[in-house]
Amino acid sequence: TGPDGSYELAAPAGTGYIVRAQAPNGTFFLLQYWSNKTQASEADIVATDTNAPAENINFNLQLGGRIEGTVYEPDGSTPLIHTWGFVEAQTTNDISDFAGGDDIDQDDGTYGFTVAPGIYHLRAEADGWPDQYYDGVPESQQDLATPVTVEVSQVTSGIDFTMLVPSYIEGNVADDFGPVSGMQVQVSYVSDTNNWWTSWVGQGNSDASGDYSVEVPPGTNYIVSTQPNDGSVYPQEYWSNATVVQDATLVVVTNNMTLSGIDFSLELGTRIEGQVRNELGDPMESVMVDAHRFATNGSNIWGGGDETDGDGNYGIVVPAGTGYFVRAYRPWSVSDEDWWYPETFYSNKFSEPACDHIKADAGSTVSNVDFDLA
Repeated sequence: TGPDGSYELAAPAGTGYIVRAQAPNGTFFLLQYWSNKTQASEADIVATDTNAPAENINFNLQLGGRIEGTVYEPDGSTPLIHTWGFVEAQTTNDISDFAGGDDIDQDDGTYGFTVAPGIYHLRAEADGWPDQYYDGVPESQQDLATPVTVEVSQVTSGIDFTMLVPSYIEGNVADDFGPVSGMQVQVSYVSDTNNWWTSWVGQGNSDASGDYSVEVPPGTNYIVSTQPNDGSVYPQEYWSNATVVQDATLVVVTNNMTLSGIDFSLELGTRIEGQVRNELGDPMESVMVDAHRFATNGSNIWGGGDETDGDGNYGIVVPAGTGYFVRAYRPWSVSDEDWWYPETFYSNKFSEPACDHIKADAGSTVSNVDFDLA
């Protein structure tokens, strides 16, 4: 723009142009799209014509606040230089809501950018280092991030990052006959032990000796579990010696640590398999199927679950036991309004007491546990 704020752009005649105004770095003015929008997806479209220029594409820039800081190597004092990196702000209630960001200066490790007034989580990523949230929180544990408050025409400085050093969780997977190779071991994070929803952190596979190693960022509330392949006769197991996630032992890993001895001694389970069909006898894809049984105290124990494939088939491996009931129900991808079939139990009953129950003998397969939804 000129001294009077005016500007002129040359563009080929056409439609579909998005115009934005960006103030020099270091100012408090927010990036803006025409007309008065903050996101490119919300911008009004501008059309140009050879004989009729697009005029009055004006901007009224809004003031925000700045976030500034430095990114350091793990020693906390050496700036991270000569490495690509990026720091971004996300709204605290939606990690997909990008509010602004800046590349880490490769000469001095600093960054700085302007965002609208508000409260944000700051996330840093750099080549060769685990991603993290401010202040020193692994990416998988965003719920523990320290919020950063930004005010109009104010600089929030000192929002520094110290790169985390990867850590490792190691152990051995075996059964009664010796080492188990090729078993996937997964590390997940649980933020709330009242609901046990988990987020993926890392994974690895056991080798010919049954040994595995998983690289993870330092963190707390980690759950380590086996993830048997399709066709396996091993049920999923959680460390240590648990078959349901609620009984898992939580693991803590500090910075630059190798936690060993997270071993698994697998026991053979039972594979339950079958097909789900509709009222016309056609196979149904993506239907959820799971198996449960009741403990002696009456609590419901989840044995495992699967989603039907393109041929309507599913397979579940459960720990050996008696009294399993299996049900088929609405896919997660389908809303209640668009799903016309009732929850159905094996064998085509509509309640647990009325359905056939299954005995699961170790190492066996129970086939033809089918459903005809209607």
